Amino acid sequence: MTKLYFPDLAPCDFFLFPNLKTWLGGKKFSSNEEIIIAVNEYFADFETVYFK
Repeated sequence: MTKLYFPDLAPCDFFLFPNLKTWLGGKKFSSNEEIIIAVNEYFADFETVYFK
């Protein structure tokens, strides 16, 4: 069996970013700063153990 290798994707891309995409879905932002604040709020809700 051949394993697929995607050098531009880290393991966190497979579980972290789809959830972030869902969480951001339907929200409207008027500036990049608003997006940065929203993403920081999203990640602030996680315990540091979640990222290990």
